[in-house]
Amino acid sequence: MMIKSLVATGICFLTLPCFRAAADCIVSFNPPDDSTRSLLIYSGQGGRVGWTQADNYVSVNIWASLTSNNRTGQTGYAYLTTKIGPGTSVANQIASTSFTFPPAWTNVLLFQNLALPAGAYYLSIIGDSSSSGYWAFNTHPVTGPNVTFYGAYGASGSVSNYFPATGYDSSPTPQDFTVQGLDITHPILQIAPSGNFALLSWKTNASGFTLESSRDLNGTNWQDVPQPPAVISDSYVVPVNAAGTEFYRLRK
Repeated sequence: MMIKSLVATGICFLTLPCFRAAADCIVSFNPPDDSTRSLLIYSGQGGRVGWTQADNYVSVNIWASLTSNNRTGQTGYAYLTTKIGPGTSVANQIASTSFTFPPAWTNVLLFQNLALPAGAYYLSIIGDSSSSGYWAFNTHPVTGPNVTFYGAYGASGSVSNYFPATGYDSSPTPQDFTVQGLDITHPILQIAPSGNFALLSWKTNASGFTLESSRDLNGTNWQDVPQPPAVISDSYVVPVNAAGTEFYRLRK
């Protein structure tokens, strides 16, 4: 049977069978670029990238591709803010952390389990050592639905004590980073086989949705699935008959 998935405003459609990863892409880079091309990160030098998202996400994790090139003791700071440039302060900060550059190229987990409502966000990284760490360049951004990648920003003028507040200009080559989370504005309906049944599920973070079914994807005769969802771990789960072709959607 053909696997088919369609997404419309406020609704997620799928047919049997369909399997999907648990996390939704907000921003990532694929394929990786040559990792010898990178931005030097040291005390007084850093980089920033930004994006805007129209949906609300939870369980958000953020990584950056970093290395110390086998130097020891290379450290830095990362900030996630809702703006950059003069006037930015900790009032605009979502999260911050210190980190150690790994000896070889690694996707370093900087932030995890964040809740990011619709809006603009900026990841800023600056070094805390006199010698350099490295943040990989990449020219192949991939964004999720309703996400716009702003690009990268260099520093303009002197570096502020609070790095996100430093003046900026656009950089031609963005740095490699990944943002993933669960979209609770347009939740994904997942499916898994279980004997003669299929288990439909969606995350409990996305509450208030009704599961509907129809034999005609383009028809108007969508009916509520009578089986109420059970809560298993962090998901709503509904078993349905796997025989034949049936379309399912979430509506709110």
